[in-house]
Amino acid sequence: MGVNLAPMLSCLVAMLVLVVACGDDADDLSDDPGDVEAPQIAFVSDRDGYTRIYAMDDDGSNQRALSDPEYGSDTYPTWSPDGASIAFVSYRDQHHSNAEIYVMDADGENERNITTAPDSDDTYPAWSPDGRSIVFVSDRGVEPRQTGVYVMRADGEDAKRVPGVGDADTPPEWPTWPVWSRDGASIFLRTGLGDVLVMDLDGTNRRRLASFERLNRYTFRWFAVSPDEQGLAIVEGDYEREGITVMDMRGESRRVVVSDPLAYHDAPAWSPDGRRIAYTSVYAANFGRPRRADIHVVDLEDLSVTRLTDSRDYDGMPAWESAF
Repeated sequence: MGVNLAPMLSCLVAMLVLVVACGDDADDLSDDPGDVEAPQIAFVSDRDGYTRIYAMDDDGSNQRALSDPEYGSDTYPTWSPDGASIAFVSYRDQHHSNAEIYVMDADGENERNITTAPDSDDTYPAWSPDGRSIVFVSDRGVEPRQTGVYVMRADGEDAKRVPGVGDADTPPEWPTWPVWSRDGASIFLRTGLGDVLVMDLDGTNRRRLASFERLNRYTFRWFAVSPDEQGLAIVEGDYEREGITVMDMRGESRRVVVSDPLAYHDAPAWSPDGRRIAYTSVYAANFGRPRRADIHVVDLEDLSVTRLTDSRDYDGMPAWESAF
């Protein structure tokens, strides 16, 4: 009896096409998570005897030095949106008494001074979402010296003062930690008066988001805006007993996420997905470990804490790769 092979061959061909197609899908699925690298964290350390910028994976592995000030110190790192560059504050070269803003490649190469203003302090750099500009704080150009907020091109050229910041209030606002909004149209900043403000780049549409009381026993020193711009993380508390609190943008719905009776905490930095906060934990001097600090990460879902560094020196000022 003859056997018709045509239907069987058609079935085999169909199965082969299905297997190949599934194989392609499987490759796509397997490649997808593998292609996404964990975000890096830049930080400051003096473990080598002088203060410079380091980087590590977000689990604390692969710690390596990046900047090399030789005779000076580097602080306040911040990533460019594309992760290719890091801006930071440096006291080096001929400017040991004044802060300058430098930029280097993500591997530490090609360090260059982009402010070159030896008679002023230029600090707290932050990149715009498109990577074309940097906002920073400076006391340049105004007598008597009074701190203001400036915006310059990413190469340091065309620096312009943002009007209405620190130049008309009594006492002065002393703005710090300016941060761009995600759409690049506004800037968040903290003032010495205990306020968190947001305003347009031309100084208009200025509004106060939250205000935090300032008493002798109470401090508010640092703030960070969540990636979705729905929340704040701030440092507050008694002297050398500061913890980290998260809240909504109006300063309400407050939740203490980090508190330790043996240390105080500083420099909160949100992870790009907004689920974790990296921070500096500084061991209080009266507990016999002066100047030692480590970087920790707190998971905001269960408040579990992971220590990322353990250098026996100062490790602090963590900065995640950009969420933009």
